[in-house]
Amino acid sequence: MISPMANNMDESETKNPNETVNGKGTNSLLSTFNRKRRHTFDVDLKVERVLSLPYASGKFFFKIRLLNGGNHIYTCHERFEVHENKVEFNIGDHFQVKMTSRIDNFTLDHCYCRISIRKEGRAGHSYEKIGYYDLDLASVAGTGDESKACLLNGYKQTNSSPSNAYLEIRMKVTVLEGDHIFRRPDNDHPYIKIEQTPSNKKIHEPFPDECSSTMTGSAGELYPPLTTNSNRGHSRQASKSSMCSNYSTTSINSTNNSNPPDKNHL
Repeated sequence: MISPMANNMDESETKNPNETVNGKGTNSLLSTFNRKRRHTFDVDLKVERVLSLPYASGKFFFKIRLLNGGNHIYTCHERFEVHENKVEFNIGDHFQVKMTSRIDNFTLDHCYCRISIRKEGRAGHSYEKIGYYDLDLASVAGTGDESKACLLNGYKQTNSSPSNAYLEIRMKVTVLEGDHIFRRPDNDHPYIKIEQTPSNKKIHEPFPDECSSTMTGSAGELYPPLTTNSNRGHSRQASKSSMCSNYSTTSINSTNNSNPPDKNHL
């Protein structure tokens, strides 16, 4: 006969099969893996220009909005004219964003910032959405000053299409608060990285005329020009060794031109 106390013990063991030796269940372990590390980043974003626009005239502006990681919104109030299907903005924005990363692999979660290009209406009170690009700030965190060329995406609710228009931006994302050790996620949106030429790089140019004249002058001093003899013909000079040995053309000529010995004297 089994006592009721033994039945209660068996029921308690069947109710808590997930308990570990340390007294931590699976729920607590899952909660530790689901925890996130928090970071705060400082963002410097500059919209430089838009190229290959399908418009020959009009006034354009842009808008920046954080999709997650904050409530930052920036709207450019200045309007820019299009010239040769290109609009030059060269306007920057500065803001802070909050990101999270996983504890197990230190990978940052995606943090998107939408850059929208818009065209002002005729009356100036309305606007038309041309295209947008969603920039993943987590994919460029800690990379330093970087420039990108991004293809614009068209809005579904509008009939306008940006065609092959692309946006050139420049950004710098640095850590302000939190752990400085993290991994950047892969970027799902296509882009082209623009290589920046360093300012101290000099292009080799040909020497100016002054430098060439000084070089020729110095060369002339080192190697003086050969003197030409006015009396043309074959000329022969004796070397120093022959002159020292008293054997030269002058001595030979002098002996040849001297008077022959007197036979009577002999």
